[in-house]
Amino acid sequence: MKPTSFRLTQIDGQSLPTDLRLERVAILDRGEPCEIAGIVFLDEEERELPERGAVLYAPAAGRAGIAWGADADWTDADSLEDGVRRYLGSGDWSN
Repeated sequence: MKPTSFRLTQIDGQSLPTDLRLERVAILDRGEPCEIAGIVFLDEEERELPERGAVLYAPAAGRAGIAWGADADWTDADSLEDGVRRYLGSGDWSN
């Protein structure tokens, strides 16, 4: 089932998938800010779908990475939410 919306949840940096966790460390080591969140996808009736993801937003780069426990997919973004919206719009979530 294709998600039609999402909500972001607070997560600990250690619970990020490896790819995003390593990128977060590199960003913070450069002294740049980053934001992280868990992603809960919702169907057209606002029911939670079983798929869960994580997002990392790097404002200095204007990029967001979305991952499901493996390598992240990256997109240009202006915020955490914008990154997830662009990801959903790309169709990459279903690969």
